[in-house]
Amino acid sequence: MIVCVIPARAGSKRLPGKNTMVLGGVALVERAFRAALQASCFGAVVCTTDDEAVKALARRALVAVVDRLPEHA
Repeated sequence: MIVCVIPARAGSKRLPGKNTMVLGGVALVERAFRAALQASCFGAVVCTTDDEAVKALARRALVAVVDRLPEHA
């Protein structure tokens, strides 16, 4: 089985909150979730993050969440 891992750390240095910014009505990270879920090549989609907002978006999209420690981001 091929697993898609979407890393989405909380702390962007140049554009804080980048992953949850909305573009065309959809958060950027949510676009990644949708694309991965629609791809026929992945058996599972997982998001690894230290951002609570990203975790909520992932769970809403039915993407598995793996907690990541901030020092590993």
